[in-house]
Amino acid sequence: MCHGHLSGRLDDGAGFTRPVFASAVPPTSYATEISRRRYPAGTDPASLPRDAWSSAPAFRLGYQLDPQTGFPVTVVDLDGQSVSSFVALDVDDKDLLVLTLNLGAATSVICTSWPALYASLRITFSAFGDSFTGGVSSTCASREGTGSFLWRGEAASERLVGLTGPDGRVVGT
Repeated sequence: MCHGHLSGRLDDGAGFTRPVFASAVPPTSYATEISRRRYPAGTDPASLPRDAWSSAPAFRLGYQLDPQTGFPVTVVDLDGQSVSSFVALDVDDKDLLVLTLNLGAATSVICTSWPALYASLRITFSAFGDSFTGGVSSTCASREGTGSFLWRGEAASERLVGLTGPDGRVVGT
């Protein structure tokens, strides 16, 4: 957590000081599955039969406070390895969080020591962050091909158990 005072000047020149208190959302762990083969863009993951999926590496997303600065830093882990420096976070036109991972020029070096890694992907989180769906367009083992492997995850965090959304749906049970 960090706390202190924020001071500044308004447009009319009047000064202000406000107390601030901030924290970081602890990382949420997701249990994930990936499709066994590539699918064309626009394929609905819900349309795939159960046997089209296989277990995939664990995924974590959140923040932690930097012990040196006290500021929150993004935590993105895939299969226990940090991939934070290869990730971009954005918001789509529905105000949903979108995460894009691209190893870029580091792909060949990283894939040599970690062949199970996903090299390029894009996922969109649900409004509550309790699940995500998306596509893995490139893995270290399969860099070429048409379409994407479908990837989905469900939060495994106890923090979400019992929360309900405006639609009455229970999250994280």
